[in-house]
Amino acid sequence: MGAQTYPDFKLQQPQSSEVVIKGDTLTLNCTVSGSGPVGPVKWVKGWGSDNQTVYEQKGSFPRVMRAVPDPSNDFTIRISNVSLEDAGTYYCVKFCRINIVHTVVFRKGGGTKVSVHGEWAPSLSWWALLWGW
Repeated sequence: MGAQTYPDFKLQQPQSSEVVIKGDTLTLNCTVSGSGPVGPVKWVKGWGSDNQTVYEQKGSFPRVMRAVPDPSNDFTIRISNVSLEDAGTYYCVKFCRINIVHTVVFRKGGGTKVSVHGEWAPSLSWWALLWGW
């Protein structure tokens, strides 16, 4: 990245957690602002050696799409037909391109912990409100 630090660059991943019902669509928000290094923004599930790329601008991800087609700063994604295996922590990550082949992490969001439930089940407090208990 050289001597440039890109002080005005911001990556915002506002959701710390999300709960979704199996079969529904999950929306994960991420926006970037300011100038940053050349390199892609990707979504990954997990962090470390076992992370899995769930979205990048190049590639085919059948259940994952950008919420707003190709704006320069909004990387919000939607994952359709969520399954129990989609539970985990997702990170929005800005990479810095080192050369034509290699990139390194420049910034990453705080992560969104996603919980997936098998079916919708109202809580007892919901029933209490409904029936006036």
